[in-house]
Formats: sequence, C-alpha cells, structure tokens
Amino acid sequence: MTKEKMLELIERYEKHGTPPHPYDNIRGPQHHHVATMFPRMRELIEENRIEKCMRWIGFIQGWLWTIGAYSLDELKNHSRSDENAKET
Repeated sequence: MTKEKMLELIERYEKHGTPPHPYDNIRGPQHHHVATMFPRMRELIEENRIEKCMRWIGFIQGWLWTIGAYSLDELKNHSRSDENAKET
C-alpha cells in the first residue's frame, strides 16, 4: 500500500472516529482511542514506519466492521489500489 493510499484511508476513516456520528449509540468507549490514532498515523507515515501504520489501519478497519460502518467487502476494496478496486 502506498503512502498516498494510507493517507486517503486515514482521511476516510477519521470521520468515524469523531462525534457526532450515526454510530454513536453502538461505538462505545473505543471510539476515543481510535480518534487519537489518526494524528499519530500521519506521523508514522512521515517517519516511514509504513508497516506499523498498516497494522493500525487494519485495527481501525476491524473496529469499523464491528460497529457496522462498512462491510468486509467494502473494507477490502478500500485497501486495494485504485486500478484494482472493485465496484460495490
């Protein structure tokens, strides 16, 4: 995954980590932890710590699936490069 793709996902997912949001009633206390991850993820990219940032993206994707924000197919498609993305 490219740095640009990671930044794109961070921007897309960040909106789910900050209130208010339609999932507020089911997100639980984890949402605060997730919200604090986004600025640090940008720093990880700047520090070229790509593998760690990718693990964090995976963690956030798991959380997003758990709260029902996206289906597994949607999340897999988000991670694909643009030329390999499937329409959902």
